[in-house]
Amino acid sequence: MAILNIPSIVLYTGIGLIGLFLGYIIRQRIAQRYSDSIEAKLKTRIEKVRNEARDVVLEAREKATKILEESEEEKKKRKVQLDKTEERLFQREESIDKKQAETAEEEKENKRIFEKVGNLKTELEKLQKSELASLEKVAGLSIKEAKEELLERTEKEYKEDIIQSLRKLETVRKEEIEEKSKRNNCRSNSKIQSFECK
Repeated sequence: MAILNIPSIVLYTGIGLIGLFLGYIIRQRIAQRYSDSIEAKLKTRIEKVRNEARDVVLEAREKATKILEESEEEKKKRKVQLDKTEERLFQREESIDKKQAETAEEEKENKRIFEKVGNLKTELEKLQKSELASLEKVAGLSIKEAKEELLERTEKEYKEDIIQSLRKLETVRKEEIEEKSKRNNCRSNSKIQSFECK
């Protein structure tokens, strides 16, 4: 075995130390590069996730805004539709009130006509009885003959009044029947057509 001399040992030791030192520096640089590479990847990934999150938030805001706008539009349409329906109902109510007032007036007129006809009938009966009694006394006619005479006179005297009253009553009745027929037809039709029946 050869004995190493001190300068060789120092030289080998120095080379070993320099090798260690250079290995350490190289290892640090590799570690730094690897670390920088991982950190860069993480930063890139974090930035990508942030951008995606920002896009999702923006898209969600746009959708929410669109939904709100559609909701407002639908609300406006419904309000317009409700206003139209309310107006139609108001007009129909006014029409019904008007028809009820007209019907009440017609009923009063009919009642007045019936009372007048009833009064005329009562008056006629009284006149007939009175005439019949006076004819029996004066003429000495039988009851049958007196009735016939009385009917002829009454007929001649009140014929025109009775005919006019009966014609007026008949006209009023026809109008009532036509009105009721119209109402019944309107009720049997659909809602849309019933608006036209006003």
